[in-house]
Amino acid sequence: MGCCLLVALLVSGWVMRGIRNIGFSGDLVKASTEVRSLPAFELPVPESSVDRAYLGLSGTGSFTPAQVHGRVLIIEVFDFYCPHCQAVAPLMDEVYRQIEGSESLRGKIKIIGIGIGDTTDEVRRFKEKYRVPFPLFADRDRRASGGLVFLGTPTFIAARIHADGPAERFYLHPGAFEHASQFLAEIVKGSGIAQERGHASASPPGA
Repeated sequence: MGCCLLVALLVSGWVMRGIRNIGFSGDLVKASTEVRSLPAFELPVPESSVDRAYLGLSGTGSFTPAQVHGRVLIIEVFDFYCPHCQAVAPLMDEVYRQIEGSESLRGKIKIIGIGIGDTTDEVRRFKEKYRVPFPLFADRDRRASGGLVFLGTPTFIAARIHADGPAERFYLHPGAFEHASQFLAEIVKGSGIAQERGHASASPPGA
């Protein structure tokens, strides 16, 4: 009876918190390179002038992925309470720094994070604690993340940005990853940026 009660409490907790508690390392899950249209969603234009400049946005209101100034958008779906999201934060910092340190990738690949079920305060605390260098957005009511395909947190999505149409997802990585250079190299390869450049300089540093 006690065991059944414990299971019931755990299940009710998952229902109450939704997918927030389902975090995983991703060790047993492979990335998908199936190409699909990225579901349309809107996020608030960042209040930070640094974040607005990074994304190539101005003014107030909302924006869509297609409005981000760049060729590729990496989206990290995370949760403030997810231990795997916390563990991978330094690796995502390294991914960001590799992009910004590469002349052939800087300005072409941008990163954002969406905190599923998180409040604005939780996202702010996550950004401050783990010194996240790219913009993070709260998605308390799951309006933005609701259309995205993911099994749990963290999940990483990479999409090609098209000025004349919806963004196109080409990479889906459920769970955390172990090597920043390898993760970025997979995205660069799938994006087509390396082929367009036609030489090895498009590879991320350390790949």
